[in-house]
Amino acid sequence: MHATAVAVLASDAAARAAGEPLGVPVVAAPAEALVLLVSTPKGLALQVTGADAPGPVVVELVKGKVGWRKRHGASPRDPLCRALGLHKGTRTVVDATAGLLVDSMALVNAGLEVTAVERAPVVHALQRDAVKRAGGVPGLTLVLGDAIELLRAWQGSARAPDAVLVDPMYDDERSSVAPKEMRALRLAVGADVDGAALVTAARACARSRVVVKRSRHAPPLVPAPSYAHEGRTTRFDVYLRA
Repeated sequence: MHATAVAVLASDAAARAAGEPLGVPVVAAPAEALVLLVSTPKGLALQVTGADAPGPVVVELVKGKVGWRKRHGASPRDPLCRALGLHKGTRTVVDATAGLLVDSMALVNAGLEVTAVERAPVVHALQRDAVKRAGGVPGLTLVLGDAIELLRAWQGSARAPDAVLVDPMYDDERSSVAPKEMRALRLAVGADVDGAALVTAARACARSRVVVKRSRHAPPLVPAPSYAHEGRTTRFDVYLRA
């Protein structure tokens, strides 16, 4: 019998309460899933199963890297902020692949209004739990859904953002996401097979620009970016709206 990709344990009441309304399957034993949505003292988490599995992955908005940036502020000169055009008047951003909310929170801390879209129900559950534990995050709106469909629906409407950020799952290991988090996300979410279609929908919707986050040595996700901001390990490809 093949293991379910991601599930909650029948014995974990808190995780079941968060996951069942989102359609997360319930299993009787850890071996029946590759990744479990679990409740921990630190909050909801993703736990890879198996003997050599690392510890649980929690979305943390108060402590750690995200918390530090919140306390010390985010500079508009940050490469991501510059790529998204904060210095050019960008005020609203859709993070179309929100994940663990690291980039979304950096943009909120820089003063932007961010809509964080996530299509994986278990990851969305972690996001909601993190925002609740943080006591709310002004400027951040969480949305569960397919970003391609949402961007197409928002095109030309008041919901259309100034800019869209696309951060597809890297297909190599040169990622800003720690290996433990990357492993859990890959198992829970799966491979990105529609990244180019997402960029196309984003370019039709964004009022100003689309930014695609890439590993520094990876080819552009779609051809001919207008320009790029490069760092030591990460590159931001910018596609300006004509």
